[in-house]
Amino acid sequence: MNNQYQEKLRLFWVIFFAMIAGFFTGYFWQMLVLFLLAYIIWMLDRFFEIETWLSSGVSFDHTPFGGGLWDRYISHAIRQKKELIEQKKRNQKLMVRFNEILRSFPYPTVVINAHNEIQWINKRAAKMLNLQRKKDIGIPINNIIRHQDLSEKLNDDGASEFQLLSPSNNKVVLMVAISRLNRNIRILSVRDISERYYLENLRKNFIANASHEMRTPLTIITGYLEMLSQNDSLDEHAKNMISTAYEHSGRMNDLIKDLLLLSGLEQNNNLETEKEQVSVDDITSEVLNDLQNVKEVSQTFETKLNTHLSVKGVRYQIYSIVYNLVENAVKYSKSSGIIKIVWELENDKACLKIIDQGTGLDQTQISRITQPFYRASHVQSEGIQGTGLGMSIVKQSAQRNNGQLVITSEINHGSEFKIMFDDYHLQTQVAV
Repeated sequence: MNNQYQEKLRLFWVIFFAMIAGFFTGYFWQMLVLFLLAYIIWMLDRFFEIETWLSSGVSFDHTPFGGGLWDRYISHAIRQKKELIEQKKRNQKLMVRFNEILRSFPYPTVVINAHNEIQWINKRAAKMLNLQRKKDIGIPINNIIRHQDLSEKLNDDGASEFQLLSPSNNKVVLMVAISRLNRNIRILSVRDISERYYLENLRKNFIANASHEMRTPLTIITGYLEMLSQNDSLDEHAKNMISTAYEHSGRMNDLIKDLLLLSGLEQNNNLETEKEQVSVDDITSEVLNDLQNVKEVSQTFETKLNTHLSVKGVRYQIYSIVYNLVENAVKYSKSSGIIKIVWELENDKACLKIIDQGTGLDQTQISRITQPFYRASHVQSEGIQGTGLGMSIVKQSAQRNNGQLVITSEINHGSEFKIMFDDYHLQTQVAV
């Protein structure tokens, strides 16, 4: 208000002196126009001087004189300049702390923005990913590193990770984890997993080769034991020993069969296998028939199967999923229990559910049940036979067929094993 008052007072004095000059000279209107013109020229001069000062960056040492309203604009500009300086100092401190945090990361790290453009790279990441710390700043990382998984994961909103060969050394296998710091910043953490990767491949190859080598002699041994068990000349004690040996050879044969199946699933991780539309309701009927032919099943099955729903996958892998889940339900359920098998659409996914009334699992057991050879302690104490590979096969088979395994269980209240498939086909029902 003070600046406005000063400006009004200044204009009043200009008009006042113009009227006095006009009174003494006799040119009243001419003098008024002359004084107002001089006032306008002075105001324009102030305007251009302040505009030049603003354009030059609002220097505190060369603050122009304005007076009136111009002083108000000048003070606004000075205050905003001071706020910008303080904001810049705060940003610099934050940037220093941010860089210190990034430098403290134990893994090679790359920082990208919302457009996937590289913002920062540490030395170890630059070496592993064959990046240049200065030259590559501002370039989208997927333009430099051509990898399908990288492009797909960059489009995901959540955290994700994937493997790739190092661009600087094709013998080095890297695990890249992408995490979101905020809406505009994401961090790529890189780890060298070459040793773990090659050890895992060595383990898979060893299991596959050992299983193949053991299968032939075990088949011969089983055949001889079967022949001996049919020899009526043997006494009862010898027959019992042969029967026990034959039973254990059968268990060993089941183990080798499961090892070969699991090894095949693991080895074909990145191979395209020919897929077809598989009717899960037909496979379920086949599994129930096969189980009832090879063992006594005392449980009652309740099925709810959508005969018009099929999944695109590999048939023997889908069969192994259903067989292992139903067999486990039979093993771990009460003899008079009910086993429910459901195949239907759920949340826009083809969903297979096996629900039993068994002893149930706690959270620790659920987290470990898909590990190879894992068997819960109470299962072993109860003498329930198994190889410990069934759930590993289920998980691997589900992943190979675009499925996801979800386990829900509670001690003494049974379990629900659910496989959700993304790639399915629902046949249109034609009304007759």
